Amino acid sequence: MNRKLPFLIAVCSVIGLGLAAAGMYVPALGWVLVSSMMLLSAADDGKPSTKTRITSSLGIVGFLVYAARFGVPSAPHGSIVEYLGELAHAMHLEIFVFLAGLYLVVNTFAYSGFIGDLAWKIVRKAEGKLGTIIVAIMLLTCVLSGIFDGATISTIMGIITLTILLSSGMRTADIVKILLLLVVATNIGGVWFVLGEPTNILAAEKLGLSPFFFVKYASLFALPAAALCAFAAWKIVRAYPKIRSDRPEMEILLEGISLRRAHAGTGTLMETLEHIGSVGIRDLAEAERIVADEGLPDFEAALKAGIPKHIVHEALSVNLNSEVLAEQLIDYYNYRSEGNPLADLIIGDMLKHVHDEYKARTRSRNLILASGGLLIALLIAHAFIPDFPTWASTIVSGGLAIAAVQSGARRYILEQTKHNMTEALFLVAIFVTISELNFAGAFAYLGEALLGGGTALTGVGILAGSAVLSGIADNVAVMDVLTNLIAGHADWPFFALAAIVGTSLGGFASPIASVQAVIMATIIRRVARIGFGKWVALTAVYFTLLLGVSIVLLLAMRAFGLPPSAAG
Repeated sequence: MNRKLPFLIAVCSVIGLGLAAAGMYVPALGWVLVSSMMLLSAADDGKPSTKTRITSSLGIVGFLVYAARFGVPSAPHGSIVEYLGELAHAMHLEIFVFLAGLYLVVNTFAYSGFIGDLAWKIVRKAEGKLGTIIVAIMLLTCVLSGIFDGATISTIMGIITLTILLSSGMRTADIVKILLLLVVATNIGGVWFVLGEPTNILAAEKLGLSPFFFVKYASLFALPAAALCAFAAWKIVRAYPKIRSDRPEMEILLEGISLRRAHAGTGTLMETLEHIGSVGIRDLAEAERIVADEGLPDFEAALKAGIPKHIVHEALSVNLNSEVLAEQLIDYYNYRSEGNPLADLIIGDMLKHVHDEYKARTRSRNLILASGGLLIALLIAHAFIPDFPTWASTIVSGGLAIAAVQSGARRYILEQTKHNMTEALFLVAIFVTISELNFAGAFAYLGEALLGGGTALTGVGILAGSAVLSGIADNVAVMDVLTNLIAGHADWPFFALAAIVGTSLGGFASPIASVQAVIMATIIRRVARIGFGKWVALTAVYFTLLLGVSIVLLLAMRAFGLPPSAAG
């Protein structure tokens, strides 16, 4: 966490409490929400814990303000069950349950090797032509982001794309540009179906929108995004030569080692070294600096920092849950630094070990693929049976997927799912603060002021305003506010479409604008440091172009009376 952030949190808290002390309770709650967004904009270190600390700290202040004005919420009619139900509604617990089940499905897909194999099939099909490969990845990302949730797809496709681009020898600056285009693809490109964004799910849940609403009306806005991403990516990579169409053996080895580490469930190597307790703070700091500045694997960085080999071996054995792999990695490092040809033999031994594990992972692939088919079937069923909750689709499918893999792999998948869920925890306090503002009547007042103009102009204002606000806040929080404003208005379907497109459009404009952006910022840090300002500068052209096209499309749909007014 930035050293200034605790001080800024304290200042914002004092201002909020001061407004409440002066009797301005609603402005105080509004300040808690706005200041949370402002500080989130400064929390660009890629760590979910930083964002969660910000929102939870200010969320506590908001609760104190709310309690001072309205009292501590009590259970209706003395029923604790009803109270817990209201709390779950305020937190939008169903969204988190939905995401947890979805992560289970996708993480089992990744564990089975299906997604990685699919990427390299694209490479082989394109015969190593980088332009064709990247265009295919962009279009595939847009399609999959609507089906499997953009946050999950950004994780998978981001790592796959980074691996392929590193194999091509592409310049770091161009790699960053391609990865940012993936964020565009997973946000506005995935707006075509209800599952593409948490904002879509939230709008559907609060406004009663069917999945067909997104297919019929929002999908039109995804087409320009898909075309822009494909063209811009092709323009970046067209100057680069073809790459090998066979999957690099070193990439297979690194993927296997990465899975081994996650499977062990022990965190990073540096955390393991710190837990062992026999390594100095300066040595650990130096190792972390080498990883950040030189991009070396963490075990190489630890050895280069002067940490004794036997301690690194001990930590690696824990971190990989394999003494053999730990010893082989250290021997490989020593032989390679000496120019000893035995290094190649050790690589071969490690590859054999990883290939054997890979075969074990693929045995349950058919049943895992069946869980994906079940997920799609249940989501389609939801379109015809609205009472069947959306989150139940992912939970049932996730349960089948986790049951399909080997028992030893389940711990790994659950650890990955837990890590994925931490990316969204900072939203809890924001949702609660928004619920408090809604109870205080703030949104009813704002709704009267906002919706007093013409329908077309108001829709454009919602689209552009939500896009800009999502860039400096989080698009789920923005959608939560907007749904409260437009609910009950005769033209709410048109305004809902504007909000869905706007929040998705703003979701790529900054590194804290959406869960996808947070995830991709972490992936980008593997090759380069990119701050808030640079991110905004690199995406500004895409944002401006898509905003202009989206406004034109929205006005055209209004001219044709789409979507139909609720009053009609």
